[in-house]
Parts: sequence; structure tokens; C-alpha cells
Amino acid sequence: MDNKTLLQQLTKEGFLSEELSQKILKESFLVGKSAEELIYDRRLVNEETVAKIKSQLLNVPYKKIKIEEIPDELLKLVPEETVRNYKVIPISKTADLLIMGMLNPDDSKAQEAIKFIAKQLRVNLGVYLITISDWEAMLRRYSPYKSEVEAAVKSLSLRPGQGVTGYQKTIQLEEGAGVSEEAPIIKIVASTLKEAVWQKASDIHIEPQRDRLRIRFRIDGVLQEVASLPIELHQPIVSRVKVLSNLKIDETRIPQDGRFRTILFGRDIDYRVATFPTPVGEKVAIRVLDPTV
Repeated sequence: MDNKTLLQQLTKEGFLSEELSQKILKESFLVGKSAEELIYDRRLVNEETVAKIKSQLLNVPYKKIKIEEIPDELLKLVPEETVRNYKVIPISKTADLLIMGMLNPDDSKAQEAIKFIAKQLRVNLGVYLITISDWEAMLRRYSPYKSEVEAAVKSLSLRPGQGVTGYQKTIQLEEGAGVSEEAPIIKIVASTLKEAVWQKASDIHIEPQRDRLRIRFRIDGVLQEVASLPIELHQPIVSRVKVLSNLKIDETRIPQDGRFRTILFGRDIDYRVATFPTPVGEKVAIRVLDPTV
């Protein structure tokens, strides 16, 4: 749907002022984003309201999706590249029907892509209009985070109680310059920081338990476990975060605060780090400050 049509309808129905509508139209042209994306990023209009208006204009039914209920088998039928490039998601499949969600049902290239998939599967095709947040949530289902972390842990070949030898000594070397044991730790921490931004988490908690290391993200105000690692990785992961934050690695008895910044997905991301002792080891809490969230 072209930006002008959507903005005109939102203005007509009183969701946007004429002045704001014109401003969004100009900015959309300048930054290369759709008007819908700009409205969503700034929370100017409820996205379900936008979706229902689009549904009426395009004559395509809107459906709110429960992404967590979509089976993993469906993800194997529709490649991540297709989901990302054409802004489509698989919703369900029966013996003779594939249901797809589309952010832009009038996109001819996206239509061709999902028709091709349905043809390959030898099934009929049904389409619903979806919201940006549902599309983004489905993309997160394709995230390689867990497999990346599992591969990094496996490469360490840890034995219970072994730990990571030499890590304390080499942690201050530049990224990629340390011994081979350091690289997987760097990968785990980097992947975790990136995944938190991708999932729009406000906080990361790295928490030692009696027999494992738990990593949780706070998403929409709720802490959710995203990884469970061998407890032997606790100290090296905490040390890596301390290095990034310019904190003292060997100080584990008192709380410390630090920060660092990086660029992810074209945005400046600030991380505010706090470490503090617990009966089972240091806990790390990281506040993720993303200007678009």
C-alpha cells in the first residue's frame, strides 16, 4: 500500500493530524522507510488500528497471530530469507492449504514468493494481513542465537568443574587475539547482546544457579529465560562483560557499575552494566538502551 493512501485514511479517521501526516510522508521518502514503519516505531497509532484500516482498504482479512503457537515444522517450509525479504510469515498448513500472513498483501513480488512456496508444496494458498510486531516476532523464531550458543559451548568441550583454563589471563587481549578457548566466550557474549536488541529486551540478566548459568531477557516487562549454560562458563562470561565495561575483573566481592556502547542494526546501543555478589557467584544485570524502543 502506498504511503499517501494509508496516511490519508488515518487522517480522515482522526488518528493523525494533517500536519503530522505530511511530516511522516516527507520523512518516509527521506529515510527509505514506509509510513507504517515510522508510525509503528514512534507508537503514533495502535498497530492493530493501522492493520484494520489496511484490511479495509486492501480487502484482505486481518488476523492477530499467536507466534508462539506456530509449530517449528512450519518454519522449515518457509525460509528465513523469504520471511525477512518479503515480510511474510507461515501461519498454518493442512494437507491441502497453506495459510500465510503478509505485512504488505499488495506487494506483487511477495505474492509471487508465497505462490511459489504453495506450488512447491502442492497446496492451495490463503492469505491474512498481519502487523509489524507479529512479523518481527516470527523473525525472532528464526533467530540462530540458541544454535550459536550451543555450538560455542560444544567447541569448549568442558568437563564438569573444569572451567576455562587461561581465560582470566587472556581476557584483556583484543577481540580475536586471545587463545582459542577465548573465542567461544566472546561469541556467546556478543550473540547475547545482539539477540537482546533484536528481541527488544530492556534488560539482560546473567545469573549463576547452583548447577547452571541462566541468561534471561526482560521483554515487555517480563523476565524470560533464553539460555541455560554450564556453570563452568559463569566466571569467563562475567569477565568478558567486565572487560567490555571497563570493570575490575578480579573484584568480585563488591558491586560495580559500568557501561559500553556499540552499533547494531544501524543504531547506537548503550549497555549499562551492574555486577553484584550473590551466595553462588556474581550476578550481572545489563540495561539495554535502544533509541528506537
